[in-house]
Amino acid sequence: MNEDFWQPILEPYAAAPSLAFAMAQTFAMLQRALARGRKGSKEVAQSLENGIRELYQYTDFHQACFRLYRRTISPDVGLEPRFDPTMILEELDKPGRKRTIKKRKSSRGRGGRR
Repeated sequence: MNEDFWQPILEPYAAAPSLAFAMAQTFAMLQRALARGRKGSKEVAQSLENGIRELYQYTDFHQACFRLYRRTISPDVGLEPRFDPTMILEELDKPGRKRTIKKRKSSRGRGGRR
């Protein structure tokens, strides 16, 4: 994760110096925890999990999942049980299932949002 990785991620902080400072402090706390070894590594992992969960609300996944939920509960749609999202997740989580990620072509520009 060199400068080329971090630059586009952290660029929005250029307009918010106090938030940039807070993020730098967060990185320093994570760094210090990692230096404590195994116990610190567990703390860092939990902290990152909390961050991932909080970031979810700002992603396109959040809106897409809510739309899926609304469509699923709609009496007009009448989805069969095999299309229930929980059943789809159970199928995806089955042990031994080959996991492949196919890259799809996007009409978006590099790093852009739809």
